Amino acid sequence: MTDVKPAAEHGWLTRLVGDWTYESGEGETRAEGTETVRMLGDLWAVAEGEGTMVGGRYLCVIGFNPATGRFVGQWTGDMMAHPWVYDGELSIDGRSLHLTSEGPAFDGSDRLQAYRDTYEIISDDERLQRGAWQDETGQWVDMYVATYRRKGT
Repeated sequence: MTDVKPAAEHGWLTRLVGDWTYESGEGETRAEGTETVRMLGDLWAVAEGEGTMVGGRYLCVIGFNPATGRFVGQWTGDMMAHPWVYDGELSIDGRSLHLTSEGPAFDGSDRLQAYRDTYEIISDDERLQRGAWQDETGQWVDMYVATYRRKGT
């Protein structure tokens, strides 16, 4: 086993560390919850959260693999049996992390389709998270946009 030295991309993940509240939608689609993010060593961001947007509790682990130059991770929730395995990259401007995965299609079939979670840093105390699915033309269609605010700000 080799010792991996933290890269700049690992430093980007530290911006997620802290205690957060989130909200998304309005009226009947309104959702809210909480999330706590910590680092596991210098290489992995570990998020634990719960709320009405996901309908339960979840655990998300995101890291960066210098050997491949890609972000990697997994999202798992207590409301489903499918583990979401991430592969991703930072946007050119460095503000957003795009993580793609495959998961069950919304149409109730056994088909898998592509999804993308995007984490966008607005400030030290605010970030956005977008969830999207990819349609048959290759376009990303937003499912939700959630605003995360650091607790106490």
